[in-house]
Amino acid sequence: MYIEKVKQEYFNTLSELQNEMLLLQSRIKKAKNQLLIVKTEEDIKQFRKENDLEEGLKHISLFD
Repeated sequence: MYIEKVKQEYFNTLSELQNEMLLLQSRIKKAKNQLLIVKTEEDIKQFRKENDLEEGLKHISLFD
């Protein structure tokens, strides 16, 4: 039935979004901890390289 198919698609998308939110929370926590040890310009360059919050996210876009 068409309605059931649409409902399942929405459910799947919401589940993917929920997983991305959990991943993003984890990445933010890690980035905040790593930011505490940044002291130099070289450190901040390395921090930026290692902490791409959006990498691999399908439904969430933070920075355009």
